[in-house]
Amino acid sequence: MNYEFQSWGRLPGTKQAGVRVWTRTDALPMPSSGSSVLPYGQGRSYGDCCLNPDGIVLATDRLDRFIDFDPVGGTLTCEAGVQLGEIVDVFLPRAGSCRSYPERNLYR
Repeated sequence: MNYEFQSWGRLPGTKQAGVRVWTRTDALPMPSSGSSVLPYGQGRSYGDCCLNPDGIVLATDRLDRFIDFDPVGGTLTCEAGVQLGEIVDVFLPRAGSCRSYPERNLYR
């Protein structure tokens, strides 16, 4: 299936196939010879982050689940589509502080 991808910086698009991944166990597409696969998250990076001319863009935005949290080490394992704002909303009230995070409203 084809999806339209646009960079946050609104650069012009390019011809590419889009495949959405719904779970970590979904089969991944195999690129043809000389082609490539580019993972695409929430589209919040400036530049050409989602442009893969004549290639495949792998939409990972639906991979948005927490996998594991180690409260002793403070390590969170999550899927590629989890937004930083969601992590802050869930864990900041528990921790009381966060080492560093950018403007929260940008990550929704």
